[in-house]
Formats: sequence, structure tokens, C-alpha cells
Amino acid sequence: MKIGMVRFRLRAVFGLFSLTFLCSPGSSYEFNGGFPASSGLVMDKPPKSAHELFHRPLPNIISRGETIRAAVGEKVTLPCEIKNLGTFVQVWQKGDDVLTAQSLMVTPDPRFHLVSKHNLQISSIRSQDAGDYTCKISMMGEPILITHTLEILVPPSIRPDPPDGNYVVKKGRRVELRCLASGNPDPTITWSRQNNLLPSGEKARVSKTLIIDSVDRHEAGTYVCEATNGVGNQRAQATIQLQVLYPPEIELETDRVHSGDNKEAHLTCLIHGNPTPKVRWYKNSMLLDPTDTIRMTSRANRYTLILNSIRSGMDFGNYSCVAENSLGTFKKHIEVHGRPTPAVFRSLPEAGGRESYLLTWTVDSYSPIEEYRLLYRQIQPYHQVSDDMLLQGGGDWTNVIIPGNPNSYSFNHRQSYEITNLKQDAEYECLVQARNMFGWSEASRIFHFFTGKRGPAIRDLEWKSNSESSLMRRSQRTLTIVIFHVSVLFLIHWL
Repeated sequence: MKIGMVRFRLRAVFGLFSLTFLCSPGSSYEFNGGFPASSGLVMDKPPKSAHELFHRPLPNIISRGETIRAAVGEKVTLPCEIKNLGTFVQVWQKGDDVLTAQSLMVTPDPRFHLVSKHNLQISSIRSQDAGDYTCKISMMGEPILITHTLEILVPPSIRPDPPDGNYVVKKGRRVELRCLASGNPDPTITWSRQNNLLPSGEKARVSKTLIIDSVDRHEAGTYVCEATNGVGNQRAQATIQLQVLYPPEIELETDRVHSGDNKEAHLTCLIHGNPTPKVRWYKNSMLLDPTDTIRMTSRANRYTLILNSIRSGMDFGNYSCVAENSLGTFKKHIEVHGRPTPAVFRSLPEAGGRESYLLTWTVDSYSPIEEYRLLYRQIQPYHQVSDDMLLQGGGDWTNVIIPGNPNSYSFNHRQSYEITNLKQDAEYECLVQARNMFGWSEASRIFHFFTGKRGPAIRDLEWKSNSESSLMRRSQRTLTIVIFHVSVLFLIHWL
């Protein structure tokens, strides 16, 4: 008979099996008391009697349900090995959708095939193929069935959150960087930072998010989130550009610049800020503009004020760089002066005699050195102050004024002075200052020397306990520094 697209169900005798067929226009089917002649179904003859029906062996599915994993694009076979199928009908279903009935392919999807009679094969796996597949034999009462779960292994993919990958935050705020990863199995996310370590000091960290409790400019940069799940050895990456907004910050190469008449001075400020600050230069409170003798340069975050042809009476003084953006203003001062630089001792180890020592030092100055001031004293042995404290003391300071060379206009000045009438095998300390027409230099660093060409003796100190010895050492250092600075400041002020 000719019919349109019709779905109908044929139920066999005693309800042993049921089938659903689709008939399309132009198709012709004959039913001779059995199955459609063109259906493709090949069935054994039905039982001739109830006795034959009930004494046939029942079908049995030998295969067991399992979870099968396959990657997208692969081929997978779902097993369903059956014994004694006889006239019963095997059906493959995905959920409620019938895929096959015996040897008939019900699904129109050409990727599905029956292999080895009863096994279902799926080619070119897609992610939507995941789900439960049931191999079923309908019988009186409960059907015989097994169910396979097909999991589709999906390579990882990842994207930043926010989608544009730009994360902007103010300094001091808590930051939580996040990337959204997908795949099957669930991917592992690993964080790293381009050309730098993570804020924690690690090279990489495995976590779903990356947290920075209090962000500053040093944490700004490009962060990389990488997703892996072992499928196809593929790795997916995304990046987040972290921008930190903060008011200007200024670092100085030096807060004092030494120069001289007709010389050049370079004043440099290292300035950071986001948004990029606007930078201005001042002398005292006067705003500076470029002139024939004043130049201003910038390269990256390095801003430099160049003073040409210094005039000592006019150009020496206090300068400042001022940086301003929408979040604040910051200023730092630099002094331009002509005073000598602090002296550096150059004495050789063998410069000491039994009762004398030859001191040598150098000073930089564009102007002649008019005089030096040398302070020295003997360092006394340790003596007991109380039951639990020892103090290394020093003798009185000796002040010596040493004439400079007013006719020396070289930049580097070298001076020597031999101290005599010293105690034998003793330890001394000293410092020196230099003066030119613009004033005294800062004091040099403390220099230690010994008479008798020997190093310091090892003293046997009686410590009562570890805690007491630690207390004594701290007290000794503190009192020595305090007494020394009080003595020097008092002496310099008095002079």
C-alpha cells in the first residue's frame, strides 16, 4: 500500500517484541502475516506452538555496561554480544531515540553502523554524541539490556575574564585574576607571568584563580593562564594584561650633585606613575623652562635636568622635580653644590709603623682644597659597665687641621698625613673632612687602622648565656654608635 510519512508500531504475538517503522512517500511495504518484505529485517520463523515458544532458550547479553571515553574525531565501538537471540529483536537506543532495530538502521546519521551483527560503531565522534547508549532485547516482563556511557574527551579551551583580557585596578586593592576553561575532563589551570616571576616569587602556580592581596606597580604586567587536560597533549593559553593605577613615585640617583664654575650638572629623577605623570622642574619655588643653559630630557621613566655652564653664584642651590597625575602629586629635592665630595681613604695595609701611621685619602672638587680636618682616636679595650653589659670605648678625639693646596685646580685631590706618637700595637679610628671656597664636605666613612702592622686581637669575653651575650652585643653596638656620634657632633660644633 502507498502511504505518507507514518510512524506505527507492530507488536508480535505474546508481546515478545515490538518495532517502530517509518514509511516515506513512494515506499511500498507488504505484510504477509510477518514483517515488511522490504524492511531489511531477516527473522526466523515464528514458533509454531506455545510449547515451542516457552521452551526455547532465552537470549542473554554477555557484554557488560561500561564507561567509554573517546576524543572528538575518533571512532568508537559500543559492544553488545548476545547469545540465543533467536526471533527476539535487538534495539540500540540513545535515551528515548531508537538508533537500530535488529539489522535496520533507524537513525539517518551515516556515522552510525552495526558491526559484528550487534555492536554499535560511531565514526567521527562529536561532542554532542556524549550520553547513555542502551542495547535492549524486549521480552515478556522486563527487557534485557545493558547501558554504555559515552564520554567525549574534549581538548581544553580557555578565555580570559574579562573577555578583552584587560584588568585595571588601583594600587592597594585586592586582585583576583580569573580565566574560564572548558574541556573534558575538566582542565587544570596553570598561572605564569611573561618575563617575570609571579608576585609570590614562584615561576608558576596551579590554581583556578590568581589572587594578589594588595597590588602595586611591581605586580603590573602580562599574566598567562594555561589549560591542560591530557587530551591530545594540547595546551590552551590566554593572557590578562594587569594595569595598576597609582599616584607618582620618584626615586633619585643622588640627592646631591657636585659641580663647579663653567661645568655641567645632570639632575635625574626616576618617575613612575599610571596614568603617566606630567613632570615639572623647579629651582626653589621658581618654575624652570628650557633656555640656552637649561635642557630637559626624558627617556622612558628617566627625567633629567641638564644645567650647562654652571655659574656658582646663581646656579648652585635646591632644585626639585614634581610629578603629577590624576591620582596625586609628588616631589623630591636635589641640591647642586660646589663643596668637595666625601673623602675616601686609600691607605695601604703596610702603612703602619710601631708608633705611627701614614694616612692617605682622595677628594673630588672642581675648586682647590683649602684645608682638611682630621679626627682620630684610639679604640680602648672592652671594659665592664655592669654585670650584664660590656662596652668598647674610645679615647678622646684628636683634631688636626691640615692645609690644602690652593693652587691645585685638578678635579681629584690626593692628600697624605702621617700620625705620630701613637701607642704601639693599638687600634685607632679616624675620619676626615675637606673644605673649599663653597664650604666643608660631609665627613668620610670611619676608617680603622693599627700600629705595629697587625690586625685586631681576639679578645676572650666572658658570656654568661646565649641570651645575655646577644643582649650585650646589641647594647655594645648601640652605645658605641651613640657615644661616637655625640662626641663627633660636639667636637665639630665646638670647632
